[in-house]
Amino acid sequence: MVHGLDLRRPLLAALLAGTLTACGGGGGSGPPVTFDGFSALPADGTVRFQAETRATQYTANLATGQFTLGTVNRNENSAATATLADGTATAVQVSSAPASVQFRQSEGDSFVLANGIFAASSAAGTSAFFVADPGTSNFEHQTYGVWLIGTGTRSGAFGVGSFGRRTEDPSAVQISRASYTGAAVGFFRSAATQRVDGFDATLGATVDFAQDSFSMSTALSTRTEFDTATTRNAPELNISGTGSLSGNRLSAAVANGNGSLSGDLTGWTYGPSATEIGGTFQLDGSLGEMFGSFGAAQSSVSP
Repeated sequence: MVHGLDLRRPLLAALLAGTLTACGGGGGSGPPVTFDGFSALPADGTVRFQAETRATQYTANLATGQFTLGTVNRNENSAATATLADGTATAVQVSSAPASVQFRQSEGDSFVLANGIFAASSAAGTSAFFVADPGTSNFEHQTYGVWLIGTGTRSGAFGVGSFGRRTEDPSAVQISRASYTGAAVGFFRSAATQRVDGFDATLGATVDFAQDSFSMSTALSTRTEFDTATTRNAPELNISGTGSLSGNRLSAAVANGNGSLSGDLTGWTYGPSATEIGGTFQLDGSLGEMFGSFGAAQSSVSP
């Protein structure tokens, strides 16, 4: 059975705030409000996030643990909402074909914050959603994460996403250059074994607002087997790349160290002053295929 995705670093934790617990009241009422920072979340109501996602369907051989993945679809304008009651999450929904997912406490789904990780899971135990804790990760304007549909079954879907409020007026950003520190997480399918593992890594990035350029790299990558929850170092999954900034949009060509994986990364600056970045990426090659999401906050700034 697919289980045991190890997300212990400050990569995948509470979507909404450290106040999340495993229990809560009913859903919020009224129309959704636009997300405007984690510190400004309403105690009650539904919040709408801007979202970029990548998602794919899969079929699985339960006897061998081998997976066949479909096309990974990217959507930079996916719909994502979270509902709160008394400051606690009671529902989460992400619309991202072919891997749309929703969790509702009123339908028996669970929301749990433990060890710095926020997880939403379905009552049947076949779907789960994990995202990064804004408090642990020093995020105010965005977060990121992954989800799985069909755990332990012969077919389902994987998804990754970046959620928040993008920089609305890039011309108002009054810095020339900034460095960002964060993390990345996602899924890797080995070409040799055809098995799918979870992966996570630290991430560093630089945005040159004066030159409209962008660079990033990951380090300390690890892989976690779904069926055994065994984690091992995976330097072959460290990636890097350079690209451009256009308005609030980031893009880069990325690859691992020996070129056995290559692909693209897209993302966004978040917050009025571009104090955070986040996005998604996808690579494939002779080593296999991987896709994931990332988020990072400013660590240094040049005026």
